[in-house]
This record gives sequence, structure tokens and C-alpha cells, in this order.
Amino acid sequence: MPFPRPSEGPVLVAPPAPGWLRSARTAGWRVRRSPLPPHPWRQVGTLVVASGTWSAGAIVLALSRGAGVAIEGPDDDAAAGRDDPAEGDRWADVLDDLGRVGGRVWPRPAPDSWLPAGLDATTGTLLDALARGRFVGEAARSAHVSLRTAHRRLRVARDALGAATTAEAVARWSRRTDGPGSGRAPAAAGAGAGGRARPEAGAGSTAAGEPDAGRAVVPAHESAVRRLAADAAGRPYRALRTLVEAQAADDGVVVLEGDLGGQIYAVFPSSVVRCSEQVLRELVRDLDAHARPFPDGDATDVYFERHRLGEAIAGGAGGGVVLPGGWVQDELVQAGIEAAIVDVVMGRRARLGPA
Repeated sequence: MPFPRPSEGPVLVAPPAPGWLRSARTAGWRVRRSPLPPHPWRQVGTLVVASGTWSAGAIVLALSRGAGVAIEGPDDDAAAGRDDPAEGDRWADVLDDLGRVGGRVWPRPAPDSWLPAGLDATTGTLLDALARGRFVGEAARSAHVSLRTAHRRLRVARDALGAATTAEAVARWSRRTDGPGSGRAPAAAGAGAGGRARPEAGAGSTAAGEPDAGRAVVPAHESAVRRLAADAAGRPYRALRTLVEAQAADDGVVVLEGDLGGQIYAVFPSSVVRCSEQVLRELVRDLDAHARPFPDGDATDVYFERHRLGEAIAGGAGGGVVLPGGWVQDELVQAGIEAAIVDVVMGRRARLGPA
């Protein structure tokens, strides 16, 4: 792969390959081993050699000025950070911002030719972790990327896989790769490793091993977290489809969750709910904006279920609990918005509003 010319945009050299310096100069770069001068601002054609201790912000700033950056130092092996989540966050953010300033990495990583178009191995790691039942935060740590980067890559994955939701993207990914962590190229659509039709993720099968009419993925009205937890424990998971159904049941409950179940924001008995279902969905998106530095409305949802008073609601961050007057996550209580949340649910306030 030839070294990119300055006219092709900023370049990040990490780690420097043997002979990179000669290649850079041949391509027309002026190489310097001291920080960029403050003037002029644009440094197109300058390639600065940075130590491995440079922050992500300093690297991105240099790239945004049109310069190239070559990383040398104690962490210049294999993209610096695969074994260190903190370093992984730094590099994930640099690589994401590199694309926004029109830059590229040299040498270009070897392509994962079997991956669906638009996806890479890091995104595959995220999807694999989610397929194993991990929360998004846990999946991000396993892929050595920041939570912001994980959500951005999952949005790309939804588009690449033609999925409306992350749960659907995970199911499609698992079918194409024969399950999480297989490391194999995807089988033909609807076929297993031997080319024979196989059931989709979550579907049942007959005694002969053929797929039955079971569902392909967890239905949209069921929480994947609580459904999987119930299945694993061998107990029933009682989901309802609408607020009307929940209010018709003596033990109907409304659960507002975010981060694909990684956060349980609030739990209310359906008998105390006086707002509409649409207002509840707006509320959970607003709660996500209040609770998280990088909210993702696509990872929020409202679920209607049947639970007894005092029963725990499974989910990340400790889950929730069914209380007579409703339960609100401690962090939201400490933020001083519990009363406003209750007012929205009780129909006394139109909307909470974003943070």
C-alpha cells in the first residue's frame, strides 16, 4: 500500500511500519519531531512524530489542521490499546474523529473480507457480546472502545444489516456468522454450516431438527434482558403488548428502560398511570438524555409486564422494583427530577423535557 500524499488528507501512522519515514518523504511529507507551530494554522504536508503519551485531543487537533501524525513510543505496538480499556477508548475516539476530518490510517488494516459491507471486526465484537446477553457498556469494554463509540458503531451496524433495532441487528448478525465468536464467514442466508436450513436465533425446532414457526427474535413488546433472564431461570416471563392491556391486569406494570436494558429508569404499577403510551415513550427518551452523557433513543423502550408488588425488575445498574406508588432510579432522584417524572406519569405534566 503506497503512502498517501498530503493532497489526500491527514494520515495517522500507527504503528510506524519499517521504512515508513522514507515512504512519507517520498510521498511529499515534511517530517518533524517537534510540536506543530501555532502559525500558520493549516499544516498540510507536515507530518509530526508524536510520542505514545499524546492525548486523543492533541492527536485529533493536529489532524484537523491537515497534518499527519506518526505515533512512536511505549504503546506503538498493534494500535496501542487492545489490552487496556482506557487506551482503547482513546484510540477509538481518535479513529472515529479521523474519519470526520477526511483522514486515513497507514498502513491500512487488512480487511475482514467476510464481514457484511460497512462493518469491521470491532463492530463484530460488539455484536457478539450483545448476542451473549451483555449490556452495551460491557460490550464496549470487551471491544476496547468507549461507550460513545459503541453506540455510534451499533447505529452503523443497524444500517449495514438492514435492522430497525439493535436487537434485530444482533439477531441478523448471529445468523450470518453462525453465532457469537464463531470466527467463521457467514453461511448462505437461511442455511447452516452444511448448507441446510436452520432455525433463526430464538426460534424453536421440531424433533427432526427442522425450524418450526417460533419467532426469529425476541418480539418487540418483550424486554430481551428479562426474557433471557426468565428463560435461563426456567420461569415464565409475562409480557403485555399495550398500556391498555397492562391497565386491565391487576398486576400490570410499566417499565421504562434504556441502554437495551442496561438501565432501568422507572417502574410504575399501571393502575397509577394517567398519561398516554406515547407520553411514556417520550418520557423514557428524555430520561435517557438526563441520565447518560451520550444518550441513544434507539436503545430505550417502554415495556408492559405483569409483576407482583415488591417484585424485583431485572436489568442493569441494579434493576428496579415494583412499589405501590412507583419507583425511580436513585441517580434520577438525586438529580432532583423524581417529582417531575411522577407528574408526567400521573398526567399532571405534559413532558419532562431533555436535559
